Amino acid sequence: MDIDAGETVRQNVLSKFSGQSGVKIYGCLGYSEIGGIDYLYAISGARIGISINAINTVPFYHSDRFTHYSACGAMVLAKRVPETDCLMEDNKHVRYFDTEEECRELADWYLKHEKERQAIADAGNKHCHANYNSVQMAGHIINAIESGQYTAPWGIFS
Repeated sequence: MDIDAGETVRQNVLSKFSGQSGVKIYGCLGYSEIGGIDYLYAISGARIGISINAINTVPFYHSDRFTHYSACGAMVLAKRVPETDCLMEDNKHVRYFDTEEECRELADWYLKHEKERQAIADAGNKHCHANYNSVQMAGHIINAIESGQYTAPWGIFS
């Protein structure tokens, strides 16, 4: 697996948003960490959550913040990873970006277009609750244990 340890997208995006009015950053760049109910409260009050992995070359991989943000009602802007549309569809459940500039442009646009932002946030929320809930995940695990395979939108394990 080719992992680019020198990737700087996350740091660059966070630096661009750092210190701006209305922006909250937790757990990096000297900002305090947040967890538990405070984490869920912060996400539930966010209009947009930005999800960027440290490494973005692994197919299907997103941090759990990717679904946490949507499940708590925030619209998600996420750094595109290979095969990412199998998890949530671009322009329907989430908006993916490739560059720091694209992330900034999308955030600015959606903050000015509340109806469109809310539609994506709502669709992402419904998608997460329908597909990434504990019943669905437990079913995949039980199928894998009992039959050695499972089928999910992100692929087949056997």
